[in-house]
Amino acid sequence: MSKAEEHRKYIRQEAVKNDKSQSKFSNESSIVKPEKEAIQQANKEKINLDKIVYCPFCLHRAKLIKFLVSDKKGGISTYRARCPECRTGMLMKTVSAMHYMTDKKIESYAQWVCDYRMGFWKKCKKDIWDKRLKEYGWIGIFWKKYKAIKASMPREHGSEEVYYDNDYEKDREERRKQQGENYD
Repeated sequence: MSKAEEHRKYIRQEAVKNDKSQSKFSNESSIVKPEKEAIQQANKEKINLDKIVYCPFCLHRAKLIKFLVSDKKGGISTYRARCPECRTGMLMKTVSAMHYMTDKKIESYAQWVCDYRMGFWKKCKKDIWDKRLKEYGWIGIFWKKYKAIKASMPREHGSEEVYYDNDYEKDREERRKQQGENYD
């Protein structure tokens, strides 16, 4: 076998090792598909993968299993998650907390948005986020709590939050004038 053939064989072997869709043998000598491996690992970690959760950045609604990412060892990360729609990374505890959204949870989500220091409005897909916030019926509860929190916080001029608040208020006023309705 020539060096070129050996190299091609090595490349194929490495590609097979790195292929995430390959089946693997479990400790019980049975073939396990990657999805089943994720479920097995989740059962060990006591994670409910069938729980419906929301992405905090685009409010995409899906089962938790769709948010899973693999770690460097080829397993499933129990620390990190990624939205399947907007592809934004987040902590698993953040996305896990975004399920069965009651009024109290929506208020705590508004608190989380205010406290988020990593540029929430830059990561957030504003047009999709606004549409889904209204679609889910959270818009009134969220903005009431958000404004109350922001009113109690000292304003930082030039910050992205101030910009988005003003931008949102302008859009809201325009919609009020167009529709002739008074929302609160």
